[in-house]
Amino acid sequence: ISTMGFFLEILDELTLDMYLFANIDEVQQITDQWIHEYNTHRPHHSLGNLTPREYQNSNYVSTFELY
Repeated sequence: ISTMGFFLEILDELTLDMYLFANIDEVQQITDQWIHEYNTHRPHHSLGNLTPREYQNSNYVSTFELY
């Protein structure tokens, strides 16, 4: 499974499948919160048990922005 596929699978299982959303704005808000948590608080084995933010700050300058 690709990195993006893995990310989307986790997003689906831990966010989208857990809620009944009232509207698209609520979907966006909860998804944004989850992505922030994923990038700043959740260590990743493939990144040496760093969060993506920690990895980005310690190893290279990224061409994309983490939320």
